[in-house]
Amino acid sequence: MTEAPDPSPEPDDGVATGHAEIDAALRRLDDLSGLPVEQHAEVYEEIHGQLRDALSAAATPPAESASD
Repeated sequence: MTEAPDPSPEPDDGVATGHAEIDAALRRLDDLSGLPVEQHAEVYEEIHGQLRDALSAAATPPAESASD
């Protein structure tokens, strides 16, 4: 008989997205284990803001240079 796969595998801590802002926001998730559950929502809100800012920055076209 084969065993069923673990439904909640541990995340791979070595994964990087290649985007410094996103990687920094995701690393904040590591801080949750040292905090009381009551403080988790605050950290999630901070991470959400960082990810939203990174997405907005990626969607904004670069400004044209003044020499054009």
